[in-house]
Amino acid sequence: MIDLEAYLGKQIPTSATYWENGIEILTIPENLTDVSFLDIGGGASDITANLLLRGANAFSIDPAYKSRSDLKGRILGQLKPENYTKENIARIRQGLETFMQSIKTNPNRYRAEFATHTSFQDNFFDYIYSINLVTAYLDIDLDTLNRAVDESIRISKPGATIQYFPFLEPEPSGSLVINTQRIKNDQSLLDRLSKDTRIKDFSVREIEFWGRKTLTLIKSDY
Repeated sequence: MIDLEAYLGKQIPTSATYWENGIEILTIPENLTDVSFLDIGGGASDITANLLLRGANAFSIDPAYKSRSDLKGRILGQLKPENYTKENIARIRQGLETFMQSIKTNPNRYRAEFATHTSFQDNFFDYIYSINLVTAYLDIDLDTLNRAVDESIRISKPGATIQYFPFLEPEPSGSLVINTQRIKNDQSLLDRLSKDTRIKDFSVREIEFWGRKTLTLIKSDY
C-alpha cells in the first residue's frame, strides 16, 4: 500500500546508484534514441540523467522528490567511510552532481510518485527497472510487491523489459525474520508470474559483477 511505501521511504537509504554500476545490472540497448525508460525508486541515481544525455525518453520516480532540497544532504549523510571505499564515495559524489544538474534542468523527468501507483498511461515504457527498492524493501509485504509489479506491467509496452534487482537475496541491513519473509514473498511472485498471461517470459540470473541475482520479465506482445 502507498502508506507502507511512504513509511519505508523514510526508513531506507536513498538510492544513489551511479551509471557505471547501473549498466552492469540493466539490459540497455546500444541505440537509446527515443527509447523510453522508467527508474522506480531512482533517488539521486545519475542513471536517468545519463539516459537523457544519450537521447532516451527517460523518467525516474521516487517519493523523495517531493522534498528535492533534502536529497543532496541525505546522500552525503549516507557516505560513511565504514560503508564505502574512497573510490566509491568519490564516484557517488560525482553522480550526485550529475543528478542535481539533471533534476534542475529536467524537473518534469523526476516525479514524486510511488511504485504501486503512477501517473503514466498504459503501455508507455520500453524498459522499466528498479534497483534496491521493489525486490529489496517493498517485498516485505506480498500485497505491496504484487501491486508494484502490476503497475509496472500496466505502464510497460507489449514486449517491454521489466527488471528488478536484487532478487531472492537477503539485505545485509535486514533481520533474519524480515529477510526470510522477503524471500518467501519473492518466491510467491515467481509462482504467480508462471501463471500470468501478461508475461511472455521471465528469468532469474546472477549478475557476475555484483554476485547477486536479478529478475527480468518480458511483457506479452498483446
